[in-house]
Amino acid sequence: MPLIGQEGLPDRRSFPAQPIREQAAIATRQPASCQAGGSSEGCASSRARRSVLSRSIAASSAAGGSAGRPPLRASWRPAARVASFAASFAASFAPSARAMPFMLVDIEFLPSMTAMRMTPLGDPVDPFDEQTSPRWRRQAHLLGASFEFLADDEALLALADAAYAGLPPQRLGNAVPLQVRLRRGDAAGWPPDLERPPAARHLSGAGVVGVALDAVNMALVMPELGRALVTVSPELLARPRDARIELVECAVYQLAARAQGLHALHAGAVALDDRAALLIGHSGAGKSTLTLQAMRQGLAGVTEDGAFLDPVSLRVLGVPGFLHLRTDSLDRIDDPALRARLAASPVIRRRSGAEKAVLDLRGTGLALAGDPPALALLVFLSPEPAAGPDPWRPLAPHEVTARLAATQPYAAWRPGWADTVERCAHLPAFELGRGRDPGDNAARLRLLLGAGAA
Repeated sequence: MPLIGQEGLPDRRSFPAQPIREQAAIATRQPASCQAGGSSEGCASSRARRSVLSRSIAASSAAGGSAGRPPLRASWRPAARVASFAASFAASFAPSARAMPFMLVDIEFLPSMTAMRMTPLGDPVDPFDEQTSPRWRRQAHLLGASFEFLADDEALLALADAAYAGLPPQRLGNAVPLQVRLRRGDAAGWPPDLERPPAARHLSGAGVVGVALDAVNMALVMPELGRALVTVSPELLARPRDARIELVECAVYQLAARAQGLHALHAGAVALDDRAALLIGHSGAGKSTLTLQAMRQGLAGVTEDGAFLDPVSLRVLGVPGFLHLRTDSLDRIDDPALRARLAASPVIRRRSGAEKAVLDLRGTGLALAGDPPALALLVFLSPEPAAGPDPWRPLAPHEVTARLAATQPYAAWRPGWADTVERCAHLPAFELGRGRDPGDNAARLRLLLGAGAA
């Protein structure tokens, strides 16, 4: 599909930062092959496109030239592809107060006239607002790396503090330096009665991955540079939990995993001394409940359901900040202080409709894992009741391989995963059926980890 820059039209290297009427003259220049009145299909198509460009630029220039408005630049974004990576990436670096000096356009969408968006030029010296220095800074050793958070203001930095302040440092060899830039974006225009933020859309291309809720709220991760950019609108900042989970934590997880070559797993994890057990199961299988009960019996929490595995050392990393527990979990807790804390915890409704109490593990007195322990045990939680009196069924290596393939589709296509599975298949592994008291299962889990150490 042709883009501006082909058929004699200006490409992104030559599209100048000129007033809009001068841009119109350049954008509508005929290809050399058509200047002599060529009649080919390509020339006819080129003339039609130039006509659209001329009318659009002229109309937009006339609309923007009144009331003392600043000079305008044209930036085109296909309305039908607002969710695309290119548009979102450009919008993140050029909020509505700053115009992109150029953007490639899918010409197929230009005739709709909705693809043209005019924005004020802003500061011609720093159109991308690159010279603004962040006022707030925080460092933390997370997921084996050395993270630096840079924020425009204290409210943005508070998002990182809510997720990571007070956690034990996690170092993996020589810590890789990573940076997350938190920036305040323009208003997103959400209606005041919006129940929840828009669902995140995943973006990728040109060495960048990320998520976008809309044209303002997004997290863009550049693993090769060790950098991530998070922009947050005032509306999302007023929902700090959503901003933290949807954008900040996503940026941290993706940056840590991709920059260090870690395998991202849908699994919980607990540890005894330097030995870790992965708790693997689908959502609702009981990972969080078993994690809490194991922590109450002296095991350290590594993560609730987002584990990262180093393929070289088979060490397990995670962020042990929160547990999301069903509200009926109070019935299984006999510790008065912990019971009161859980009862006072906020209750959230997930997109699936499930209601969970959010327990902040910091300050509970329960152990949180620091430097990553070595993987020693795999436990696959089954939604089916146990077939016999003992819900712990040992698994053969081929069964471990099959279960990892079924439960970790995201990791399956990452480099090195096949070798990691082969190594994991020869570790002790069990299927844990439903039905037994979680406290008894936690005690068994502790014995298995301890027995391996002996």
